[in-house]
Amino acid sequence: MRKVELSSAEKVQWAGWKRRDEVNGTVRSLKSQGHSIKGIVRATGVSRQTVRRILAGTREDVFRSRSTTLDRWSDKLCTEWDGGCRNGAELWRRLRDAGFGGSQRVVTEWATRRRRAAQASADRPAPVTPLPPARTIARLLTSERDCRSAEALRVRVAVETTSPKIVAARNLHDRFKTMVAAKKTDDLTSWLRDSQGSELASFA
Repeated sequence: MRKVELSSAEKVQWAGWKRRDEVNGTVRSLKSQGHSIKGIVRATGVSRQTVRRILAGTREDVFRSRSTTLDRWSDKLCTEWDGGCRNGAELWRRLRDAGFGGSQRVVTEWATRRRRAAQASADRPAPVTPLPPARTIARLLTSERDCRSAEALRVRVAVETTSPKIVAARNLHDRFKTMVAAKKTDDLTSWLRDSQGSELASFA
């Protein structure tokens, strides 16, 4: 079979889609673990609007589709869906009664994609990938915290959701850095007390 080569533009598009798909999967995983939208935003750095679109199933397609007319109805759709209404025609009627002016087809297509996304998520085993070295994790949680790459996002979410001691150490690090920069020597005693028993105890 002849290997199909992607054009430069297609490679860029594919890479972008892969990054977006990884973020989508991370957001859905956090939601399934019981995290709130606010918590997901804080853990991933993704905007609240984007998180809602992911959970509503309107961010699954590679290309922009007609379902984008539903963006501002995401909260209403999610509420009805989570309440047990899974029929596209009935969802459309409820949105129409609330003021939605779009067609029934747009809503039924959304419902179909939502069911397929849920099924794909259920069928796909959670990927098991190793975390990077401790020094890399330390950088991603401190000096490189603003990095938004897919790998950095995966590491931060994994650490913040499974390692409360590491999160506590990062918070102590932030307090110490602020204290030194502002020369707040009066805060040192309380910082030393809070550091006892933490990952920074030896440094303290």
